[in-house]
Amino acid sequence: MKMRINLSTMPNPPVTVLATVFTIMLVCTLILISWLVYSGMILADKRTELSVVRDKLDKRVADMKTKPALEQTDSRTLAEFNRQLLLINNLEKSVGKSASFVMARIENLLPDSVYLINFRYQRDSGEVSLTAESKQTSSLALFLHKLEKDELFSDVLLARQQQTGDGGNRRIQYSIKFIGRSG
Repeated sequence: MKMRINLSTMPNPPVTVLATVFTIMLVCTLILISWLVYSGMILADKRTELSVVRDKLDKRVADMKTKPALEQTDSRTLAEFNRQLLLINNLEKSVGKSASFVMARIENLLPDSVYLINFRYQRDSGEVSLTAESKQTSSLALFLHKLEKDELFSDVLLARQQQTGDGGNRRIQYSIKFIGRSG
């Protein structure tokens, strides 16, 4: 069975389709024009920003051209610069770590039940003397062991051990000496 379509009963189909296509094209054109105008405004703003950046870069290039290059610097200036650099490098090698650095490192090694009572640090020699206190000998022994194993410290020595307090308030103190490595 074949189906037949009678175009005469349809209400002007080609005109309706053309009107819809034309309307869609008109809307798309208006959207495109709006987008182009908006993009043009954004580009105008960017142009002024880029113009300022270009002017700054042009000024930097001009400044670079007027300053003497390293090759043009006289040998006396370079020799003086190298001498000062050598002095700074030697000074840096001869001085040990800062006291706050050494103190922070020791604090990281301290067990919770051990308290630092006294601390002395001589930066030029790297020598550290401290007194630590705890109620437990095992905590102090652990602290001493951690100092011996730490790569920043060498020649760890238990200089003195003493007990303080009496009865339930008995505490043990370790006086410890060691050297802080500068490397």
